[in-house]
Amino acid sequence: MFKVENNPNFNISRYHYERLYNKLKRGEIKYIAMQYPTRNINELKDIFEGNKDIIFVSNEENFKEALETNKYENYFIDKFAGDFGHFTPKSNRLIAENVANVILDELGIN
Repeated sequence: MFKVENNPNFNISRYHYERLYNKLKRGEIKYIAMQYPTRNINELKDIFEGNKDIIFVSNEENFKEALETNKYENYFIDKFAGDFGHFTPKSNRLIAENVANVILDELGIN
């Protein structure tokens, strides 16, 4: 599994995440950081080290549940990263519904 501290691209990723975060914060736009399917959200949270004004979206649980009862091919067309791949329309919908629910929960609407 991807470990932030062991990834050679970590410093580049951290730089881009922080640059985007700072630009959005100046414009008072809420930053939403979403993790790849099946990966733990704490990897992203570690990059931001406790920033409370970021909405973190995990796709780990919803994809693991979906993959327990459905074929891998229903959600991914390949194995791009070893534990997930490029999305199918079904996985796009799962992500979109998850993001919407997290935002609605954050706003107290859901």
